[in-house]
Amino acid sequence: MKTVPFPNLLIRDEILFDRGLHCYGTAGMKRTALLATRDPSGVVEFARKLVETFDYQLITVESLAPSALLEECETVDFAYAEKMIRDGGVSLVVANFASPTIGGHRGHPWKKALAEMDHEIVGLIRGAALNPVAIGVVGDSRLYSSVVDLLAANQGRLPEPFRVQQACDALHAVAVFDAAVAQFLESQSGETPDLDALSGYPKTLYFSVKRDCTLQGVAAHQKAAIYGRFSEHFELLSGPEPDYACLLDLTLATFAIGEFEKPTALLVSKGQLLAGSSSGQLSEALQNINSEEGEDRGASMLVVNGALDYGTLEKHGVASVSSIVAPNFLGFDDELGIRLVASKEGLGYESLQEIRSIAGGWLVQDKNRIPINPMTWRIVSSVQPLVDDWETMMFGVKIVRHLQSSACLAVSQERVVRLASHMTSQLDFEKAFSTTRDRLENAIFVFDEDLAGPDSLEAAQRLGASLVIHPGLDGNREPELVDHSNELGIGLVATGSGLAKL
Repeated sequence: MKTVPFPNLLIRDEILFDRGLHCYGTAGMKRTALLATRDPSGVVEFARKLVETFDYQLITVESLAPSALLEECETVDFAYAEKMIRDGGVSLVVANFASPTIGGHRGHPWKKALAEMDHEIVGLIRGAALNPVAIGVVGDSRLYSSVVDLLAANQGRLPEPFRVQQACDALHAVAVFDAAVAQFLESQSGETPDLDALSGYPKTLYFSVKRDCTLQGVAAHQKAAIYGRFSEHFELLSGPEPDYACLLDLTLATFAIGEFEKPTALLVSKGQLLAGSSSGQLSEALQNINSEEGEDRGASMLVVNGALDYGTLEKHGVASVSSIVAPNFLGFDDELGIRLVASKEGLGYESLQEIRSIAGGWLVQDKNRIPINPMTWRIVSSVQPLVDDWETMMFGVKIVRHLQSSACLAVSQERVVRLASHMTSQLDFEKAFSTTRDRLENAIFVFDEDLAGPDSLEAAQRLGASLVIHPGLDGNREPELVDHSNELGIGLVATGSGLAKL
């Protein structure tokens, strides 16, 4: 069962009361900790340290009493626990609750499920957090050791800034709980369940995300901030702080490279993929992207999905980039001036939905994370792909769905030969590719949208394509495209799923 933690604790300086409301003065006062944890992880050891080191008295709610502490705790019901908090008879509340959004309630009648939620625990947390001057509250087991250290360093007291911050975290957690209960009622309490809500699109959308850091926006006069857990996933090792454009490039590259298990290298700049390659060795992938001609890459970001050695990077001449993102770095000098960003948990993070601001509100949609499965593709032409083509075909489809639509990608031997994105007309790819015609012979062309007509096939053949891949969602147009591809002697493959990205 998932529990929702929130952090903080504190003690009262002037007067405390035990269960019988007997007063303890400041000198030799007896502090009281109330335990109400749905997730008991670490609470037994933490509670015993409170007793043995700081002379705490333990109180626990009877339905949540840890069996290992039954002989050491006095048990009370929720009503009495609320009274103790209200009357100042508690110094510290240690509590957490189960999230109402977790599937344990699914399949139950909604009234029964509502009654089983942890409203009483949340009530204790709310009451304690609203009085941070006298009562501390902690729910995250990861904080237990820090709390013990702070108590030891401050003569059994917690610094006020820490107490207040934990109270704020607790109140935010309570607000999220209340919002989740409201969403549950909206989705389940009607005559029929709200299927859209159950699919991840509730009637009311709530945001509760902590600010990670602030930074400069695109222009010098604009301020920006990162919200969420960015710093838990990425660490700046050297070079300038990430700016707005860098973060957008990092996000694009992270999701794109997450498609690959083989050693892969990508170059990104100003929100656009410039080059990419997969190979058996990361050094080969770096060599392939460096061999591509095109834009000045001095301000681009290199992203790889394996440990990166500076000697290898320098050997293949990609060291002129401004930023590098990798799981590990070997042999890099801090004086290089390159922004080095380490991925703490590997690259390729799952995100189920994406949210954009629009005029008058927010637009939410599922991310296009459908697995690339060539077993579901249809080879609709008489010309068949070669056995050696399939790895490159998969590479191209994985890359193209991270380009801005409309897009066309020419790939060969698992590397990008040429790409064109944000085209106003699908046929614009021929002009964009014309300068590299000599390198396009037998390349595989991948389109993120259905072919507009036979003209696109003819243009691809003129450029040297041996095979064309597109979604193939328009069944009415397919017979004409199949006939034309057979006449041209070019292969045509339909993936059966949309690849466009706006």
